[in-house]
Amino acid sequence: MNAMRYQLILVLTLILNTKSSAQELFVFSDLALFAQKDLSKIDCDSLLASKEYEVLSPALERGDFLTLLVVVKLQAGQAFLLETGQYPNGALPLRSFRLFPGTDTPLELIPVSNSLRGRTVENQRCAVFVLDAQVPKDMPEGRLKLEPALWVSGSLSQRGWLRYPMEIRILQKEADPFEIQPACFASHFTLNRLLIRNLRREGLDCHSLIEGKVDTQTILSRRRLRGKNK
Repeated sequence: MNAMRYQLILVLTLILNTKSSAQELFVFSDLALFAQKDLSKIDCDSLLASKEYEVLSPALERGDFLTLLVVVKLQAGQAFLLETGQYPNGALPLRSFRLFPGTDTPLELIPVSNSLRGRTVENQRCAVFVLDAQVPKDMPEGRLKLEPALWVSGSLSQRGWLRYPMEIRILQKEADPFEIQPACFASHFTLNRLLIRNLRREGLDCHSLIEGKVDTQTILSRRRLRGKNK
């Protein structure tokens, strides 16, 4: 009887662990988007293959931009709760957006709350989010905690929460100023416009994005030297 009970517990544990393992949380730098050959056709598989662009502890100059891509891997149509916490609370002004690949407007940034109850699209197995912030020029040198956290009913990890702990390192140095050509601006806030802004920080122009001539490996090497893509 005890042997049968043990086997039943083992089977249930394996089933629950299998269910939990299907729930994953990834955080990449904006380079994961620059690496896409066609931004209008981004999908779960291409984004989840961007392992080299994962970030855990980026270093940022005061006045610099931070753009993160958060990918939630779930079963199609599954409900979830995604929160992005900070410590100290509110230390870094943070905007959250959701992308809907495979729709008529895949590059439109849809503003969402930093604490979002959502659901994956019926025909997709991931949800895609963009976190964006500009470090205040008067922010003191130091470290702050930034932690995207995913909750899915039935998960065994940390009472249902799957966390991605990050540490942002604020440097004493202030970022150099830069300008964006007016012709590069889109008519409304799209992913293209945000990425063009980030390209200018790297010394490139909007035509590099439009013509697909962004050398992500060169940018990655530069950022690693600065500590921005760690």
